[in-house]
Amino acid sequence: MYAAPTPGLDYQRLLMASPNAYAVLSRDLRIIDANPAWLALANGPPRNYIGRRFFDALPARMQESARDLRALFSRVIERGQADTLPLLHYPIPIAQGNGEGWQDRYWSVSSAPLHDDAGRVAGLLVCPIDITQHVLATEAASDLKRSNTARRASAQMARERQRFRQLMQQAPGFVAVGQGPTHVFELVNNAYYQLVGHRDIIGKPVREALPELAGQGFYELLDQVYASGQPFIGRAMPILLQTEPGAPPVERHIDFIYQPIVDEDARVTGIFVQGHDVTEAHALAMRVSHQAAHDALTGLLNRRDFERRLQHVMDGLREHDTQHSLLYLDLDQFKVVNDTCGHAAGDALLCQIADALQARVSPPHALARLGGDEFGLLLEHTGHEASRVLAEQLRETVEALEFVHGNRLFGCSASIGMVTFDRTIGGVHEVLIAADSACLLAKEKGRNRVQVHAAGDLEVLDRRREMDWVSRLREALAEGRMYVHAQRIVALAPTRTPRDRMELLVRLRDRDGTTVPPMAFIPAAERYGVMPTIDRFVIRTAFRHLAALTPDVRARTSLSVNLSATTAWWHSCGSNSRRTRSLPGKSASRSPKPLRSTTCRSPPGWCRNCEVLASGSPSTISAAACRRSATSSTCRWITSKSTAPSFATSATTGWMPPWWKPSRRWLV
Repeated sequence: MYAAPTPGLDYQRLLMASPNAYAVLSRDLRIIDANPAWLALANGPPRNYIGRRFFDALPARMQESARDLRALFSRVIERGQADTLPLLHYPIPIAQGNGEGWQDRYWSVSSAPLHDDAGRVAGLLVCPIDITQHVLATEAASDLKRSNTARRASAQMARERQRFRQLMQQAPGFVAVGQGPTHVFELVNNAYYQLVGHRDIIGKPVREALPELAGQGFYELLDQVYASGQPFIGRAMPILLQTEPGAPPVERHIDFIYQPIVDEDARVTGIFVQGHDVTEAHALAMRVSHQAAHDALTGLLNRRDFERRLQHVMDGLREHDTQHSLLYLDLDQFKVVNDTCGHAAGDALLCQIADALQARVSPPHALARLGGDEFGLLLEHTGHEASRVLAEQLRETVEALEFVHGNRLFGCSASIGMVTFDRTIGGVHEVLIAADSACLLAKEKGRNRVQVHAAGDLEVLDRRREMDWVSRLREALAEGRMYVHAQRIVALAPTRTPRDRMELLVRLRDRDGTTVPPMAFIPAAERYGVMPTIDRFVIRTAFRHLAALTPDVRARTSLSVNLSATTAWWHSCGSNSRRTRSLPGKSASRSPKPLRSTTCRSPPGWCRNCEVLASGSPSTISAAACRRSATSSTCRWITSKSTAPSFATSATTGWMPPWWKPSRRWLV
């Protein structure tokens, strides 16, 4: 709905008198009419515009702006509604002294449809409004705002750069920036100056600033990072640096990274260097690593690192068919020094022996203290004969040592077990067992000797079987699989007083229920000190049996018990009094017989009680002496008042040996 024209008004005069520019266009965009204000803006007479197409009348340089006007006119014609183009850059021609020029102008163009009597769009009314001053004022304000923003941003960037420099200077790690293919120092911090000795390096290539790096590989690393664009990370790398002018280079260890610096085209322009001086931490780590792999007393390798090296050597046998040897050294009678002079003297002796052995061993052979007075020597790529010769030399070296503590002089000797192995042997455990077994056999054969392990050696196999029996016997006692067998003793001729006589024999029931004869395990029990425990079990069983009998049956019962020489020696060594007790209804009828002298042949190393006796602790011993030698397993002493019981009679009367102390662990 459009408002009707007001009668009496001359709209054409109003249009022509308006200070705003107006132009009337036909539907095909021809200029039908224009008021003086529009013609003034066009800067030309009416004949240059009236009747021409609107866009043909525009100068050539204005055609780019015409696209926005075409879009505006098309929308108005299609929709039949007024529309506005808020901003149009449309320069106008102006006369200048040297010819025609152009002045930038900015417009807001409005366009309204003109309808015919049928209501169709017959033309357009176009009204451009000059908003140049407003745009220029807005741009000036924007420029001012941008200028202020730029100044603030510049100040902020300056503060950030200063802050970055301060942080970089205070950084605990060293930082440097090198530019170009020659790595010219552009920036370094205080930590880097401290590392290189506060030299003047800014603006100098790295080869000129730090000439001592030549031959250490750092120049080449920098060139590689610059050429490849790939960073490099170093861990605890050694470096020789001159920390003071004229001073020789000092070795340091550093963690660092070389990081390439790239521009917007991804081209490497420099290298950023950052790292830490870890010299002290590296030294501490090396000390900890050394302590973890070495014995604290002797400085030799410890057992763990020795076994690790042995495993490494055995792994190499898979690729190389060669031979290696292992020596297992055990000092003879080392306990004498410990017990006589104290552990400090024993430690001093171990250090002296370790130094003497180490002096005879050269890399790559590895000498270790395996524990206590035991040493191990791994001979890499060394065959049987060469290893045996070296083992004999080491034995002689130990034998030649004389250890002096206070006013006492001690001789030294070692038993050595040797095994030569190749890829056919099982593993580390098998090698160590073979060498240890050979060493034990060397001790049993008289000590101070070298025993070579050979596959199928009957002596070694016997010792292994005996060692296996030790654990089996203890398990049998704990599980109640050991029992006593009574064998009746019958007189060949009639006696006045009939008696029930029996001999008690120990038996072992294996896990599968079979009975193991005593000769299968007694030698091992005697050799490795288990026999006294077995004898106590037999005697405990005998007395329990007697205690369960009625008095009249007990009176005519006699039990004979076979005791090991080890147990008898232990009793004679430790007994200093006589004690008797009576079972219910029976008093002791016999006294132990006096024993004026005795000789005890003990297994090797079974001299603990003799040492106690030799020290004079038993009050009833008037004179005692314990003599030992490295080549003898006999322990002798003489006593004037010691006593020993008659065990067959004691079992009958209920006498309890003075050395008998029931063990709760083996109580049956």
